[in-house]
Amino acid sequence: MDLILPLPGDWSVESRDGTRIAHVAGSSITVTIAPLIPRPDDPRRWAQAAVVEAYPRGAAIEVVHSADATTDDGWPLIVIQTQAQPGGARIHLFYTFLVYAGSVLIAAPDGTTLDAHRAALLDLAGKGRPDFERGPVALSQLWAGVELLPSSSSGPGST
Repeated sequence: MDLILPLPGDWSVESRDGTRIAHVAGSSITVTIAPLIPRPDDPRRWAQAAVVEAYPRGAAIEVVHSADATTDDGWPLIVIQTQAQPGGARIHLFYTFLVYAGSVLIAAPDGTTLDAHRAALLDLAGKGRPDFERGPVALSQLWAGVELLPSSSSGPGST
């Protein structure tokens, strides 16, 4: 199961332990797409903790913008834009897909660089969707296509 973002073809992408890191063509911006995780009980608290973890310890983090949104397909999305010294500027995206959650960290060295690409990056964020093709979403999917034998009254213990 993955978080799918339709990345432009001219971006370079590398994978490390299930995390995909894309480099925005012609800029110093990176887009880090984490693997899906079980949905946290409190998505907002999860988002806040992830924002702090995205910066070096002791960085003075300023929230530039924060909003609850939905993707083009209607999935819940939390968008938080921050900047810090040291640490640069970030857009943090937190998706909720049924019982799963996904995150994307868009990082730039400064706010000016991030703002130059902000509209296109947020448009891309809106296209985020889950890919459940590689694993079951619900227990019922484990039995999809399996024909169960009819119960028999002639087995052990029958009268």
